[in-house]
Amino acid sequence: MTAISPIPKTFIKDYSQETVQNFWEQRISESAAKSQDKWIIWQNKIDSLIQLIQNARDVICLQTEALEIPRLIEALKVASQKNVRVYLLLNEFAAQHRKRLEPLVGHCLIRYGYNGIGTYCLSNLPAENPSGVLLPISLTEQSMSTALYPMICLTAQQTLMLHQYFCHEFWHEAQYEIIDKKDLGTQRKVQEPPEVIPLPSENTWDAEQVGQMIPVQKITHLIWCNVTANPLIPQWHQLEHATIITSLHGNDPELLRSLWDQKNLIYAGEGPQLINIAFTKSQAFLLPKTWYNPQKDRRIYCFPLDVNQRKEMLQYFSRSLAESKYEYYGQKTIHDIQKPFYFLTQLEQEQTLQTEIQEILPEQSVSNIEELQSVQAETLCPEQTRFQVQRLARHVQYTVIIHPPYLPSNVQHDPLYKRWADLESGYQEQLSKCLSYIQAMGDQQKGLKQKLLAWGRSFFAGINSASQQKTEQIENLQKKRLAQETLHSRKAILEEIKEIIEWLRKQRLTIESKIEEIKQRENWEDTRDELHRAIEQLQSQKKDKEEQLRTILAEKESLEQKQYELEKEKLSKEFTEIQRKSDEIQRQREATQQDKSESQQEDKLEAVHEERIHALEKLIAEHKAKVNRLNSQVERIRNDIEQLAKKLQQKEKERAEHGDCFNFRPTAKPEDQENSSLQDILQSRSKKDKKKERQSKASKPAQLSNYEPDFPEEELPEIGRLYSQNKQRYLVIQDWSELENGRREAERFHAKLVVERKK
Repeated sequence: MTAISPIPKTFIKDYSQETVQNFWEQRISESAAKSQDKWIIWQNKIDSLIQLIQNARDVICLQTEALEIPRLIEALKVASQKNVRVYLLLNEFAAQHRKRLEPLVGHCLIRYGYNGIGTYCLSNLPAENPSGVLLPISLTEQSMSTALYPMICLTAQQTLMLHQYFCHEFWHEAQYEIIDKKDLGTQRKVQEPPEVIPLPSENTWDAEQVGQMIPVQKITHLIWCNVTANPLIPQWHQLEHATIITSLHGNDPELLRSLWDQKNLIYAGEGPQLINIAFTKSQAFLLPKTWYNPQKDRRIYCFPLDVNQRKEMLQYFSRSLAESKYEYYGQKTIHDIQKPFYFLTQLEQEQTLQTEIQEILPEQSVSNIEELQSVQAETLCPEQTRFQVQRLARHVQYTVIIHPPYLPSNVQHDPLYKRWADLESGYQEQLSKCLSYIQAMGDQQKGLKQKLLAWGRSFFAGINSASQQKTEQIENLQKKRLAQETLHSRKAILEEIKEIIEWLRKQRLTIESKIEEIKQRENWEDTRDELHRAIEQLQSQKKDKEEQLRTILAEKESLEQKQYELEKEKLSKEFTEIQRKSDEIQRQREATQQDKSESQQEDKLEAVHEERIHALEKLIAEHKAKVNRLNSQVERIRNDIEQLAKKLQQKEKERAEHGDCFNFRPTAKPEDQENSSLQDILQSRSKKDKKKERQSKASKPAQLSNYEPDFPEEELPEIGRLYSQNKQRYLVIQDWSELENGRREAERFHAKLVVERKK
């Protein structure tokens, strides 16, 4: 058996005729100009600037972004010491380097906070032969040594125009000035200008004037910082068959594509362009770099170049063209691309075409298992072409993993399993009940013990034999599973269970009747024995009471006799004393002269006699009290004997009524017995088994009832496992050998055939 697993498929697709759009392709640069070219040797430029400063006689005007070259700073200081007025106009960020300008403080008038890019230096102003130079970079050694740029020597007319432009910017646009050294650490705001200095009327334009000034439709060559859709050249779309050199970054993709569609050749170098120059067949125009993003209502100088300047700038153009490393293409087939290139949207990452690469496509799934082996991987390839991804090739070998339909993650087992499980549980529970009833009937015999052996052994022997057969029959039924049986077999099983239940009911009625008889016999015998014991006990108690009565009467008679004798002795002593006293009185009369001591002795004898008399009286009183108590006891005992006699008479009457022979009288009708449970009957055992019954109460079987199971309408699947989610069913199979039967079962259950994802 082979498991149903994802299948990897591989195919090769030819993309050589696909087109790539909007990109810069590397090109083979022409041989670079020799190092002695004047736009390469930056030391010559510094020397030229120093020479220009040294030749100044009246005024020097210098505008630059930053001034950091020590030789130039020293030259300006020397010129100032020769009574040449030096004016410096610097950019805002030049304030970070103001410390380097310390040698010029007090010698030059310095202002900064002016947004200008590039450098121009003017001298001999206002002389008859003013001169000046223009550079597109700042005066720092780093800028001078790393950039490829021209140095333009200005004509007298251009110099005068820039002088007036400089004056306006110096007095009206700069924000801060440096008068003394303390200004190097703070920002001193500029003072009011001495007078209003206007911009020159010629060669300064706003954006609209610049756009009208340049006849775009006649431009042949163009060096431009960035090709962007701005107000500078609103006629970009009219440009045709021109050669354009721009920067690699910061261009408008849509505008580049429009210019390329108009048959313009577009080139770019890696670094930024430092100057804007437009060439026509007979003219050339120069603008500062800042103009590609001019401020609102900002006017800036823009002047035409003369013949010599135009010729020099054409050489610079040729040099820049030779050094341009990239050419723009609006569209090109992959087959024709030979060099590395950059997409306009991914200029930071170089793209390289390969002959063939391997690509892993996102994993795919088929809608049904049957398609897994027959699906064509090519149909799963995305429609996007290869230039829309990182890697490019003329041929791509695709690998795709095709998965069968998987079982969703949050599904549950189909409720059909629970219905069958509940049915199976009820089936086993019913069989367990039957076994419990048989076991209860067997336990009942053990509880009867000697009573059963005495007269019921043969009766229960037959029941035990039948119970053993029924137990084996039930145990065989327990081994069966209803879900796995056929319909005919299920019917036979139900008939067997009904037959067993009916047999149990009949046996239960018989056993219950016997149990009732045993119960009555036990109660009859218990009552008889209890009466016998009660009579014996009453007789014994009556006999004891009578004996006690005789003892008390004898004690009473003895006490009365002793009391009589004591009283008799007391009377005798009293009579003797009376007689003695009488005689004594007589003697006293006869002998009045009796001795005193004798009289005292007589008194003592009289006191002793009185004490004896008192003791006899006390003893007599005690005897009387004892006699009275004995009389009370005699009365109480006689009452007890009378009550015991009555009870004895009652018990003898009850024993006579109970009789000497047992007669069984059923207390319940057969239908009442049918509705009772075996558990309730088993709880009515003999007194000797009460404790044992309480201990085993938890194991008593429940009431036995008819078994009529409700079979589910659907059978369980013969193959696979059924799941469901939101009314959708899924049938899971494991291997290809189950496919045919699985498809049939899936149709029966209206389920989707799936496999389970391996973890």
